[in-house]
Amino acid sequence: MKQVDLLLRDGRIIDVLYGEISQPTNVAIKDCRIVGIGDSYEAKNKIDVQGKFLVPGFGDLHVHIESTMLRPTYAIKTFLPHGTTYIVHDPHEVANVDGLNGIISMISETEHLPCHTYTTIPSCVPATPPEMGLETSGSYIGVNEVRSLMGCKMFVGLGEVMDVPGVLNKEEKIMKKIEIARKHQKIVEGHAPGLTGDDLKRYVEAGIESDHEVTSFDEAMERIKLGMYVEVREGSASHDLEPIISGFVKRGGNTDKLVFCSDDINTHDLVSRGHIDHNIRKSINLGMNPVEAFRIASYNGYRRLKMEKRGAIEEDYVADLVVISTPDNTSKTLKRFKVDKTVYNGHLVVNNGELVTDLPEKKYGSDILNSVNLAKKYEPKDFTINIGLEYAKKKAQVRIIGLQNDKLETKELIEEMYTENGILHPNLEKNILKAFVIGRHDGLVTSKGNVGYGFIKNMGLSEGAISSSIGHDCHNIIVTGTNSWDMSVAVNRQQQIGGGIVLVENSKVTREIPLKYYGLMSTKRAEEVCDEQKKLNERLYELGSRMENPAMKLAFVPLTVIPELRLTDKGLVKNYQIVPLIVEAK
Repeated sequence: MKQVDLLLRDGRIIDVLYGEISQPTNVAIKDCRIVGIGDSYEAKNKIDVQGKFLVPGFGDLHVHIESTMLRPTYAIKTFLPHGTTYIVHDPHEVANVDGLNGIISMISETEHLPCHTYTTIPSCVPATPPEMGLETSGSYIGVNEVRSLMGCKMFVGLGEVMDVPGVLNKEEKIMKKIEIARKHQKIVEGHAPGLTGDDLKRYVEAGIESDHEVTSFDEAMERIKLGMYVEVREGSASHDLEPIISGFVKRGGNTDKLVFCSDDINTHDLVSRGHIDHNIRKSINLGMNPVEAFRIASYNGYRRLKMEKRGAIEEDYVADLVVISTPDNTSKTLKRFKVDKTVYNGHLVVNNGELVTDLPEKKYGSDILNSVNLAKKYEPKDFTINIGLEYAKKKAQVRIIGLQNDKLETKELIEEMYTENGILHPNLEKNILKAFVIGRHDGLVTSKGNVGYGFIKNMGLSEGAISSSIGHDCHNIIVTGTNSWDMSVAVNRQQQIGGGIVLVENSKVTREIPLKYYGLMSTKRAEEVCDEQKKLNERLYELGSRMENPAMKLAFVPLTVIPELRLTDKGLVKNYQIVPLIVEAK
């Protein structure tokens, strides 16, 4: 009788290659690989699956670990109980704060964790070329940096190419980065919100292979026909899965080019609803064949990565498997499945939904824990929007950033506002608040002292102010509120705690989530961060916000590569240009 390391007995295999669900059988594992199915084996470790289902491990094909607000170890610790055994991670958030040092700090922690963490080299740090003068990041990743990293095996490709105008205009720097990735036969990730027609064709012809900014079935089909992979996104700020998957269910179409991703998902959503397992359940509930949904979650991702012998339960494949159970242990209730066990590289790492392997702890230096550098202590007067005495007796037509609850995209709104001696104030009746972005970097590129200002609509606060050191992608401090006193307290608190999310009412901090790891991630465990986030959201709701994940929505206000109107440390940005706050005055 053959000797193996691990034997999973009497499990029903969901075969993602041939579209079948097997009768109860055995899966034998030795040296991290599946060495046999169905035969008799003697094993050091045996697990009786008892007729539950065996599926290949799930993959998140585009995720920013930083957006979980958990340091890498705790993020992976949260992914694993949901059956995630591989991710494609783009560390461009830490890269915007600390460049190569930030990337290396992430890799040095993830490379020892029980999850295949494939890293892409950030292509756009900052998101827009520095010469455009739209924003200021803490660092810069240029052609030389990409060239120096691309030959390293831990990098699988070039991260999302957000510089769409640069690609369409064939600008040298971005085209050189794409060329380097293709020369090394590595993947090139895309980011093309709203791009269609000839512009999309030119973008794809440049060598870009995927897109996670797809929001409809028609957009998905247009990209698939051009040979792109569509990374179906279901995160905390964007929910694109339903329109895309519903389209495939109702109208048909080959799903070989579909993969799942979360892009940006926070701790609360991970803990409360799940990770890629949530995407699978939601797809099945929308009418997708369960085997097809599991295939999108596993095998398709490895095809995207051009890696063989992974993503399926077959002989000689890497042994990344998930044991799932359903309420009645039949395929009819797969839409309600739960993850019972996770096997990574042939080793049981999750049992009965709980992690059963130790993850190494890590200490951080002061460069990581003290990345918030403000130019001064801010006073209430610094949060005055004064457009000049020439407008003292006039009504001003003002550009307003209109937030949308279910989308990252904003709308440019033009609102008539009255001035008081040239000063513009929030209009709480119209749900209009002041917003400022304040530079916090003092490294390779400095933004200290930079201040951009404007107004946002639909945040919904009736009082107080909220600030965040998460401000995609450059991560300067963003603050919005109903009054200048609370805004000043909220900003100054960022320096004191090393970054985070801060809610202030009546000049007192009432809720906060400290994020000391580069001002982006907490050093606390997921349960603690989840509780902090829950309490913050509950209080924001009490104060009038009806946004889903309002702090995350605020964090995306500075992202210049998403339409329409944005706010950075340099001012209001629209269509890759700085635009004035005032349209006209009467």
